[in-house]
Amino acid sequence: MGMGKRKFTRFKAESGTLAKLDLTEDKITIIGLVSDEALKGFSAIFIQGELPLERLLLPNKKCYGTVGNLAPETYEIRWVKPIDEGIFLVGFELIGFELKK
Repeated sequence: MGMGKRKFTRFKAESGTLAKLDLTEDKITIIGLVSDEALKGFSAIFIQGELPLERLLLPNKKCYGTVGNLAPETYEIRWVKPIDEGIFLVGFELIGFELKK
């Protein structure tokens, strides 16, 4: 699922940090509570309302949006983990990020 060995350290997000993401191919905006962040991405919790999240939140899908106060970026869904009925923990990776040497 992509949650094995990590290349970068994870840290807990500030309480109440939100991710607002546009799933461009679906023309839908979703908002989730960020659970942790890293140099190249983050994970967030999404709760199903009227949207069929299990069909929208799919690995390799691209999205565009903001995480907390950061500038808008393009992300890719790397993994999706159902944690309860209608509740999903989703991992996102920043697209186009390269660590400068």
